[in-house]
Parts: sequence; structure tokens; C-alpha cells
Amino acid sequence: MSEPPFDIEILGRGVYLITGATFAGGAWLLDNVPDARVNGSQATADCEGGNMAQSIADGAIEDGLAVSVNGLKYLGGNTAERE
Repeated sequence: MSEPPFDIEILGRGVYLITGATFAGGAWLLDNVPDARVNGSQATADCEGGNMAQSIADGAIEDGLAVSVNGLKYLGGNTAERE
């Protein structure tokens, strides 16, 4: 089975579900997000408010992980690739 294209996936608007899609993404979430937990076989977290989700996404990118927001590649600085 191949690895997902993103280490961390963020879904939502206003309230966000953050999932570690790869082992590296899950480990990063558990190490860096205080409310992260293991849910089944994945690390997950949720947060309310775009500023917290953006901080998590920016931190993950700074640490070399690939992040998607609502299915689009997150580029950092509150921007994502266009479809």
C-alpha cells in the first residue's frame, strides 16, 4: 500500500478536524498538539478557529511535513494551491 500524499490533513471551516495521515504526521501531531489523541489507527485533533489550525499547519510545514487543507496542498502563510 502506498503512503498518502499528505502527512497531515485538515478538514473544516471554523471547526477543524486534523488527522495524521502518515506515521510521521501522526507522530508530529502527538508531539506538538496538546489535545491530539489516537483515534483508531490515526492520530487526530480538533480545534475551533482558523488561527489555531493555521499555526498547526505552518508548524508542520516548517518541520518538513506535507499538509492539505480541505483537499488542497497547504503552502504556508494561510495559502493553499488552487484546484
